[in-house]
Amino acid sequence: MKDRLVFWGKKDDAQKVLITIDLNEDEGSYEVKIMKAENVSEEFDNLVRNQWRNGSDDVVFPEISENFEKELSLTNALLPKEYEVERDDLIKMAQAEWNFLVLSKRLKNTYSHELNELEETIEQLEEFSQDTWNNMKNFWNKVQQQIREKNLARRHGNDIRKRTNELFSNLKELRSKAEESFSKESEKNKAFFEEKLDDIKSKIEDGKSLRHLFEELKQVQKKFKKSNFTKKDQSSIWNKLDGLFKEIKEKKYGKASAGNSPLDKTKRRLDGLKSAIERMEKSISRDKSNLGFQESKIQNADGQLEAQIRKAKLSMIEERIKSKETKLEDMLNTEVQLKKRIVSLEKQEEIDKKEAERKAAEEAVKNRIANEIKESHLEFKSNPKVQKAAEKIGSSKKAKTDNSESKAENAAKIISGVVKASAPNP
Repeated sequence: MKDRLVFWGKKDDAQKVLITIDLNEDEGSYEVKIMKAENVSEEFDNLVRNQWRNGSDDVVFPEISENFEKELSLTNALLPKEYEVERDDLIKMAQAEWNFLVLSKRLKNTYSHELNELEETIEQLEEFSQDTWNNMKNFWNKVQQQIREKNLARRHGNDIRKRTNELFSNLKELRSKAEESFSKESEKNKAFFEEKLDDIKSKIEDGKSLRHLFEELKQVQKKFKKSNFTKKDQSSIWNKLDGLFKEIKEKKYGKASAGNSPLDKTKRRLDGLKSAIERMEKSISRDKSNLGFQESKIQNADGQLEAQIRKAKLSMIEERIKSKETKLEDMLNTEVQLKKRIVSLEKQEEIDKKEAERKAAEEAVKNRIANEIKESHLEFKSNPKVQKAAEKIGSSKKAKTDNSESKAENAAKIISGVVKASAPNP
C-alpha cells in the first residue's frame, strides 16, 4: 500500500471531487486535499496519479476547496461522512495498513537507537571482535523474529536489514582470512560439480538410460544444495544443472508445443486460473490462521506497543482477507464462464470437424470422377478404330465442297459405328 492515495468521489452524494490523502508516518497523521471536478484537468489527474502518488513533490495542485490534517485512528474513518469514494474498500484497507505502518515505525525507531550504539562500537574496532560479532547476531536475531512475525513492515525491516548488513560487512572485512577460505572452498566445489555434470552430459550424448541419468542428476542437485558457493559460482553450476534437467526432459518427452486454437487457449487460461484460485485459497487460509495466531498473541503481548501493533495487524489482516475473498469470488465466476466457453468451443470444434470431413469427402469424390473421365478420354483417343475414323474425317475435308455435307454425315456414321463396336456388351 502506498503512502499517498488518489480517489474520485462525491460530496453529499452530488458534487464530484478529487481526493488526495497523504500519510505522515512519523507523526501518525494524514493530510487530505479535496478539489472540485471542474478545477481538475486531465493533465493534473495524470500527474497526481503517476508522479505525486509515487513520491514526487513537484506537482502543482489546482485550487483546493478543502484541506485538513487528522491523527490516524483505527476506529475513526479517514474521510468525513459527507464524502464517498469509488473504492471504499481501498480506503478501509489503507486505514488498517497505515495504522500498522505507524506503529511499525515506532518499533523501527527503537531498533535504530540500539543499532546506532552498535555502529559506534564497530567504527572504533581495529581488529575483529568475536564479542561484537555475537552482539550483532543477537541484535539481528531479535529483529528477524519481529520480521518473521510481521510486526515490522517490510520497508522498516528492510531499512534495519540494510544498516545491519553494512555493519556485518564491516566486520567481515576484519575476517578476510575466513572469506578467503570460503572462496577457496567454493572454487573446489565448483570444479567437483562441473566434472560431475560434464560426465552426465557425455552420457546423455552417448544415449545412456535417461531415467537413470535423471536420478543421478537429482542426487547431484541434493549435494549442490548442501555445498558452499560464492554467488557467481553458485549461479554457474545451477545454470548447468538446470540445463541438463531440461535436456533430459526434451529428449524423453519432446519439446512441448502448445496449440493456438481458441479452445486450446481457453483451456490453458482455465488451467492457469485454477492454479491462481488454489493459491488464493491457500493465501486466505494462511491469513485466517495468522488472524487466529495474532488474536492469541495479544493476550501475551510484551508491552503496550506490541499489543497495539498486533491489534493493528488484526485489522489489516481482516481487510486483506475481505479483499482477497472478493477477488476469489470474481475468479470463481470467471472459472464458471470459462468452463461454459470450453463446452461451447468443443461443440463448435466438433461441428467444424464434421464439416471439414464432409468437404474432404466431396473433394475426394470430385477428384475420383475427374480422374475416371480423364482416363476414359485417353482410352477413347488411343482406340485404333477411333484413330482410323479420324483419318477418314481428315481426308474427307480435302474433297470437293459440293460433297462436303454428305461426306461429313458418312464420317459421323462411321465414328458412331466404331464407338458402338468398341463399347462393351451389357
